[in-house]
Amino acid sequence: MDISLHWLNSLLSSPVTANEADDILTHAGFPIEGTTPITDGLASGDVMMDVEVTSNRGDVLCHLGCAREIAACTGRTLHLPSFDAPPVSGQAGDVLTLRNEIHDDCPLFTISIIENVKVGPSPDWLVKLLEAVGQRSISNVVDVTNWLNMGMGFPAHVFDLDTFTDKQMIIRYARKGETLKMLDDQTRTLAGHEMVICDTQRPHSLAGVMGGFDSQVTEKTTRVALEIATWRPAAVRASARQHNLRTDASHRYERYVDARPLAKISELGRALIVHVAGGSIREGILSDGAPLKQLLRVDLRLERASAVLGFDVDRTKVENAFHAMEIETTTNDSGVLTCTVPAHRSEDLKREIDLIEEIGRVLGINRVPMLDRMPVRVKGPQASERAMQILGNTLTGLGFYETVTFSFITPKEAKPWMCEGIGLANVDENRRPGTPTLRPSILPSLLACRKLNRDARNNVPGGIRLFETSAVFGEDEKTHTSIENRNLGMLIDVPDVAPGKQPKHAHLQHGVRLMRGAIDTIVRALGGINATIDIVQINEKDEHPQKAWLKGSCASVLLNGIHCGTFGLLTPEALKQYDIDTPVVAAELSLNALIDLFPSPSRAHALPQFPTVERDVSLIVDEPTPWATIESIVNNNLPEWLESSSFVGTFRGGPIGDGKKSVTMRFVFRHPERTLTREEIDPKVDALIDVFSRRAGASVRTV
Repeated sequence: MDISLHWLNSLLSSPVTANEADDILTHAGFPIEGTTPITDGLASGDVMMDVEVTSNRGDVLCHLGCAREIAACTGRTLHLPSFDAPPVSGQAGDVLTLRNEIHDDCPLFTISIIENVKVGPSPDWLVKLLEAVGQRSISNVVDVTNWLNMGMGFPAHVFDLDTFTDKQMIIRYARKGETLKMLDDQTRTLAGHEMVICDTQRPHSLAGVMGGFDSQVTEKTTRVALEIATWRPAAVRASARQHNLRTDASHRYERYVDARPLAKISELGRALIVHVAGGSIREGILSDGAPLKQLLRVDLRLERASAVLGFDVDRTKVENAFHAMEIETTTNDSGVLTCTVPAHRSEDLKREIDLIEEIGRVLGINRVPMLDRMPVRVKGPQASERAMQILGNTLTGLGFYETVTFSFITPKEAKPWMCEGIGLANVDENRRPGTPTLRPSILPSLLACRKLNRDARNNVPGGIRLFETSAVFGEDEKTHTSIENRNLGMLIDVPDVAPGKQPKHAHLQHGVRLMRGAIDTIVRALGGINATIDIVQINEKDEHPQKAWLKGSCASVLLNGIHCGTFGLLTPEALKQYDIDTPVVAAELSLNALIDLFPSPSRAHALPQFPTVERDVSLIVDEPTPWATIESIVNNNLPEWLESSSFVGTFRGGPIGDGKKSVTMRFVFRHPERTLTREEIDPKVDALIDVFSRRAGASVRTV
């Protein structure tokens, strides 16, 4: 932001040099990017300084704000400008009515009426000030609005009052398709979310950004309406971006403008218009807006400030500095300062520590001692962070490579992964041309990554394995609210299949078992032996909500009985979309469900004093029966004294018969207080075999 040294000094009780202003503002947190002496024009002899202002300090985007900072740091006082009271010629409400329909986005809107003005050149003193900050003089009336913005920090606009029909000024949202010819002589079509100032027939201004061409002040204008308002920063930013506009007004409004001084600034502005253009005012300031919020009060302990800053804080200096910054202070019986934060600082002074930072800033940050050592409290990682580390280490140990891909894909890529009732989450096409959709699944990104590696001829013995943990998105079609979940996506090449060759059923089974093994491993790593995992096959008759999964070749994954994802084969159409000719097995699981398993409950037992009794049982079951089904039956029917059960091996062929397999498991029994006998164990094993027979159609292998 450019400021004039002469203009700055006109607001201070005693002047500062350019070097002094540079040093004071830089140490206060507003570094001077450069100084430029002005050698020609009416502003000759002045110095223009480029001040860097942070986004949270919109109140410093003007000469008054910079002067306020210098006054707080040096003990100077502010000298605010004033002008003679203008003559009055009637009531403002007699010539215009005001209606604000958008209090949420326009907290306060004010209008002052000035009549019988003579529009012409500005006086030299006003031209000099504006030229010193790079502003071109337009006319005496318009220059006043620039003076209010650059000098006081309040953007303003003047309308030719006679261009408003029906004596009405309305603040509302634009209607989609409305057009507005603006001061830059460009006609723009409004999208419908912008704020506009209009009469009963048409808009006259894009609120907070730029005025309209048809209502601008010209040499023929005799009656003007001076607008000074405050707008919600995000709403102004949206309007400016919608039409690719950036003005001094929008830059200031995007950083919050205080509503409380609007009446005083309106009085100052209309008095200055009469001072430079003649005429008279209509008595009263028309205003419409929401009730003003209570000013925030924050307690400040000076001993706490001294402890944080590392030097003794003087009460008198703090009170004087706060007074210069318009922070009112009172002291209670315990010596605590109660500070009333001015509205223009309400966005960044909310806590005691914020006030302590202000003390260090204005009293001199160079007074804060530099320590050779800094005490640091190091905390261990949270459970979720440790779970993510274990998950990543486990998958890496299984041969997976982690990917980091972009969240945006094309709508065509996203549609096969949508679920019923969930729509696509899109951003503006102009912001993401071609890929405006936030992905509903991680798997499209993994497939694209697999294709990229294939094209680059990156091959790994046994096939490439990829995984990614990231967010997936959607939109509830009923409530139109956004949905965001964290998922784990995994992709495995089916091994031993050459590109372009038709895989055998045994190859596909091998790939599915590899993925199933990976899922089992990460569940055990996160949840321990107590975490139960069930696989429920999705038959060809069942309709999976995501069309990319191949019917009859995919399954739901249940953790502790709750659905948490899907794994299996993908449809040829899904693979063809990425030109992948090698079969792959995919899985996508809820990351939150996996993290919730961690940490697994720890168990400690005294060393056993009595021996175990082991029983190996071989069951003949149908070929498709997975080990998880057998394990689940055991876990749901735990016999007394069973210490553990484990998988021993699988046998096929010979006397077993086609479509069958023999699964051998080992049961370990132990009593904590005595040695078990065969007579006690055999009934327990027989009962388990009976359950296997009823639940899984199993029979005991005898040969």
